[in-house]
Amino acid sequence: MGQTVIQNSKSFRIGSAKFEVGDSVNQLVDLGGMRNVVFEESWEEVWQDTDNAGEVLLTTRNHQCRVGGDLLEIDLQKLANLRGDYDDFALVPGTIIEGAKQQVDNGDWSFNKFIRIANQNADGSKITINSVLGSTAGPLTEEINYIIAQNERGEWGIIVLETATFTDEDQVLTIDYDYTPASHFRMTSGGRLTINPKVVRLTNTNAQGKKFQITVYKARATQGISITFNADESGELNVVPISLTGRKDVTRATGDQLFEIIDEQGA
Repeated sequence: MGQTVIQNSKSFRIGSAKFEVGDSVNQLVDLGGMRNVVFEESWEEVWQDTDNAGEVLLTTRNHQCRVGGDLLEIDLQKLANLRGDYDDFALVPGTIIEGAKQQVDNGDWSFNKFIRIANQNADGSKITINSVLGSTAGPLTEEINYIIAQNERGEWGIIVLETATFTDEDQVLTIDYDYTPASHFRMTSGGRLTINPKVVRLTNTNAQGKKFQITVYKARATQGISITFNADESGELNVVPISLTGRKDVTRATGDQLFEIIDEQGA
């Protein structure tokens, strides 16, 4: 026999969350694959003894929260970002690759649609496009038949334009370009005394595309890098546990200084 009935089935939550860190809500970086993503809130109670009425709760203090988890993608650039300029990070360029070719089959492209270049410059700079060739149209002209553009993630590619003399999408495109990959990444640490705060956002999205989202306004990394190198035969990924502690941003309005939770799933 049931003791009650479900009050709101929309309140059930399933699944983990995307973990993002950045200098602002408009500069968030997705940390990628993780395990054990967690959000925890805490505070301390301040009590006062009285002579005739026992203890009385006066106030609370040290209201804070913690966000963390285990990083499966050990990306030095993302680690340096979440650690709030506590380190130096550098991308060391490799040797330029000239004349790389990318084939885009008919059906895989259309006019006015972004085509991502497969290999990007390691430093994120603009790709050098040497030529774009249509299998029936022949050479395409930049600024007339195509433009070089970036997508929302800052990746470079081209957008093919329809013109009075170029209307056929039923052909293969061949893109010839140059790019410079990274030789390696370099992260150094030691000597800095402060860790800058970051905005942290956890987002759980359900099958209907609705979000359950937690944003911590001002969080600092509070756990150093720790990597356990598993045995080769274990088949287990090495992970880096991370932990950031959110404290009140007193520049914000009272009642909205620590975190925000938005629930589209239960609405």
